[in-house]
Amino acid sequence: MRGILLVCLAAGLWGTVGVATALMTTRSGADPAVFGLIRTALGGLCLLAAARLLRLPRPGLRQVPLGALAVFGLAGAAFQICLFGAFREVGVTVTVAVTVCAPVLIVIAVDAARTRTAPRRAVLLAVTTGMAGVALALPEADRAPAATADLRGMALLVGASGAFAAIALVTRTIAGRVDPLRGAGLGLMASALALAAFLGLRTGGAAVGALAALPLRDLAILLYVGVIATGVAYLAFVLGMHLCSSASAGLAATMVEPGIAAVLAALVLHERLTPPEVGGCALMLLAMLILSRIERRKAGLTPAAP
Repeated sequence: MRGILLVCLAAGLWGTVGVATALMTTRSGADPAVFGLIRTALGGLCLLAAARLLRLPRPGLRQVPLGALAVFGLAGAAFQICLFGAFREVGVTVTVAVTVCAPVLIVIAVDAARTRTAPRRAVLLAVTTGMAGVALALPEADRAPAATADLRGMALLVGASGAFAAIALVTRTIAGRVDPLRGAGLGLMASALALAAFLGLRTGGAAVGALAALPLRDLAILLYVGVIATGVAYLAFVLGMHLCSSASAGLAATMVEPGIAAVLAALVLHERLTPPEVGGCALMLLAMLILSRIERRKAGLTPAAP
């Protein structure tokens, strides 16, 4: 139950990113890698600073899952680049739909292959209900342009979905070896290093220098996105995935993100929710209730520690 709620909290914070960036006076995110670098670097630094302030035990080099952190770093960098690239190529609507639903299906398939068992019917019911809610909550689904079939856009969507599924899977390994707070910070810093290397090779750092010209309001928004909507969100995500009974059940809870984003857009940006969008939010809430019930049942079957 706590795992599902924490993943929902992470999804809710991620859902604020779109609204926050829409409030910026300057749309400076022309380069997806730059925006991703800001998010991951600020979030990672905050988590590592918190771990130091709390005097959490430092893991030895042999304890640190270097392989999992490398996967997290590369996958995190790829996710940021592919996600914002897909926004430009195929539009926000299709990108959100695919990157929310596809990782769930990928993780379910990986879990089934690992355990050589079919997913539980209750998990499949929750995923199906959540995906139906996502489809209804997408306000522009009936106006998607024909260009969404573009091969470049499809490649970006596949890359973003696969990268996020990889992050979801390796977070369980990281949280099992390192304190979740420090693990989340190391993972985000690994992503920031990968993005910095990518930008250094491609632009020589010129793209990052443009940040100095941003107004204070935009810098404050980027600070929020990096510290709260990324750092705190990834901490909740890592903790939640560690507490969930399976990666597929935990990742399915992220499908609440489009519903939260739609509600925030209506309240902050004064966008009206249509009846299908309201129904979609209700279906996503139902999916979360199904997953919560699964977690409560499993917790009840687990013997208490002596």
